[in-house]
Amino acid sequence: GHQHLISAIEFYREKPIIHGMGNLLFDIKAPFLTEITHRTFLFGANMTSGGLRDYYLLPCKTGVDGPPQRLHPESGDGALIVATLRRLSEPFGTTLQVAGDRVLIGMAS
Repeated sequence: GHQHLISAIEFYREKPIIHGMGNLLFDIKAPFLTEITHRTFLFGANMTSGGLRDYYLLPCKTGVDGPPQRLHPESGDGALIVATLRRLSEPFGTTLQVAGDRVLIGMAS
């Protein structure tokens, strides 16, 4: 189980730990599923011979009454997702930077 909400992202040994991505595929209506629990994201990275690098996320909205939707990180719920993740992740030294339709995940220097 998990808390059904987006949560902080932190780094351990230069690898990201994603504490909560919300509910990408939760296509039922239930009293505990609110507008906040519909906010989610996809995690991505580039795979190289040395492992994963260039971590990023794509803000999304849970698919209820339809498929999940990608959201732009600079408007509406997409911007709320980015702001929430920044607030939760900042104490861990994690940075989030919007780059087009992606949000780059990094460690503060």
